[in-house]
This record gives sequence, structure tokens and C-alpha cells, in this order.
Amino acid sequence: MIAKWAYGNVPQFVNQMNTEAKRLGMDHTNYADPAGVSELTESTAVDQLKIASVAMSFSVFREIVNLQKVTFPIVGTIQNTNSDLGQDGIIGIKTGNLVHIGNIALAAYRSVNHKRVLVIGVVLGQYGQNVYGSLNAALIAGKNLIESF
Repeated sequence: MIAKWAYGNVPQFVNQMNTEAKRLGMDHTNYADPAGVSELTESTAVDQLKIASVAMSFSVFREIVNLQKVTFPIVGTIQNTNSDLGQDGIIGIKTGNLVHIGNIALAAYRSVNHKRVLVIGVVLGQYGQNVYGSLNAALIAGKNLIESF
């Protein structure tokens, strides 16, 4: 719905997504649909890290992705699928998973040389037996990545 509202139709919106990806230096990314779930969509963790870094530069985005739940009119309360939010300084960003493949982009505050810095990481292609297993695998891999910093 947003694609149609913003650009009149889905193909024009996807074209703009790809244009913006190239502008950000995401040379190994090609979006085929607005949600990124098409088998024709291609990207890398490094490319997704670029867009995650840009998104996290906006305070309103940081606030939104740090919400553990949100209540909407009509649909009610929706729980964030990132169960690591609020733990070990983790403040977002996004989980994504299909049946057997889990992905996560996450951010956390860390102390580096006595300075508070925002660390951002992306993990793609974590496998599980089902949709919950793949999400759990991505959450574990993401948390391990952030904790290694």
C-alpha cells in the first residue's frame, strides 16, 4: 500500500529502492519487491549494513525499532519479534525470516575507549527447521555478533 501511495505503483517504488541502494553504494543488492521476500531479491550483509547505518542515523527510526510492542487501531497490539530488545544494550533493528532462513539487523550501544558508540550488525542466512527455528537462529547469531564487540 505504501508503494502505491508513494509512487503510484509497485514497480516504480521498487525501481526507486534500487536507485537509492545504488546511491548508498549497495553494489550487490537488487530489490525485486517492496518487502524483500521475493526469491529474485539479492543482497549481502555488507550492503544491508549500509542501509541499516543510514536508517539508524535518524532518531525517530531508532525510537521506533526499539519498541517492544505497538498498539494500532483496529489490529490491536503487535509484539516485536526481536526478543533481544532491551538486553545487553540492544535497541533494534529488524528481524526477517522465511520458513527456513532467518536474518537480523541489530544495533546496540557499547563502550569503546570510554565512549558510548552505536554498534550495528547484520546476519543473513541462518537456517532452522521451521519459521521459529530460523528466527531463533538469527537472533542467537546476531546477539553473538554484537556481544563480540
